[in-house]
Amino acid sequence: MLSRNFGFTLLVLYACSVLIGGPAWGGNFDGVWAVKQVCPRAPDGALGYTYNYTVTVRDDALDGEHVVPNNNGSIRLHGTIGQDGTAYLNADGVTGPSQYSVKGVAKGSPVHYHVSAKFNGARGSGTRVEQRKCEFTFVKSD
Repeated sequence: MLSRNFGFTLLVLYACSVLIGGPAWGGNFDGVWAVKQVCPRAPDGALGYTYNYTVTVRDDALDGEHVVPNNNGSIRLHGTIGQDGTAYLNADGVTGPSQYSVKGVAKGSPVHYHVSAKFNGARGSGTRVEQRKCEFTFVKSD
């Protein structure tokens, strides 16, 4: 009797989840994603840079970090991807060498900004919201 009830419960959960837009387990965008973050030279002369790193999405929660070798900066990108693929992500970290930072802030200074992104299938793109322009490209790798 227990196994019949368990099977029925799973069937009901699945049917309900389909009605609200997706399976009750896992998210639409779950997996490992390659990220390319391109920040061209800023209007104040701060040098441009490109980061390549990976993030993981589990239950539509995105999280990943890029650490530049030799203590030259880091960034952690995290947030939730909506069922429609929209995301407003948080980026937290520390700056690298001052010539790459807006207003020449000292290396190791805290940095925080947001990324407005849109995911569709196995691809996504985003833009940094505050301060300097940065473009993000996301490609699902699994």
